[in-house]
Amino acid sequence: FLQNWECHAKRLALDWVVLALDQEAYQVLSTSARVLLATGSTSGSLEYLSKGFNLMSLNTLATVFEVMKEGFDVVFTDSDNVFLSDPFAAGASLGRLIRSQRYDYVYQLNWPGPRVYSPA
Repeated sequence: FLQNWECHAKRLALDWVVLALDQEAYQVLSTSARVLLATGSTSGSLEYLSKGFNLMSLNTLATVFEVMKEGFDVVFTDSDNVFLSDPFAAGASLGRLIRSQRYDYVYQLNWPGPRVYSPA
């Protein structure tokens, strides 16, 4: 996924960086576009809404917030999503939202519906 994402980002001439959650992902990425997060995550899968998944999500959001505090606009996406066209081009809804400067944070709700959550 990571190399596919990198290929699409380069093709669109996007300025980008990848937040690597583990050493394995960090090693695969181009050296100029990677940041290793000290999250304690492993390269294995994390079960959705598990304690490890929630910790990884919070650490990632905290890192994105630190980048935003430096004055950068951030579009955060998972590596299994790619941009087929420039998300900032005139007429693109995401670019329009960012250029309006009316929003600090725009997100897509990724929630499968009601479920019982019990912390592990």
